[in-house]
Amino acid sequence: MSDKGEVIYRVQYHHAEIQYDIYVRHVYPSDMPGFICIEGFLFQEETQLLIDPRMEKLSHEFANVETAFIPYHQIIRIDQVSKAGESQTKTLEKNDKIKAFPRFV
Repeated sequence: MSDKGEVIYRVQYHHAEIQYDIYVRHVYPSDMPGFICIEGFLFQEETQLLIDPRMEKLSHEFANVETAFIPYHQIIRIDQVSKAGESQTKTLEKNDKIKAFPRFV
């Protein structure tokens, strides 16, 4: 567990050919069918001499977000972890096994 005894989750999901690995305090089903809520975003403090530009971009993207609603079909994995790691994004290659479900109009 974390030092305060609070639970930390690593949520992995994909959106628009990008895989997100986010650390949060709260994960629960949404009142809107088909969505999951994530709250309490955890980003590593900028106390290091070098700042990863991917991490900075990610922290700015979620800077004013209190609750994010992620569709169930975009969730890859949710893990309960003992401490928060480095949140990150990864661009998915065309040959990766994670693919968006085809849309029919």
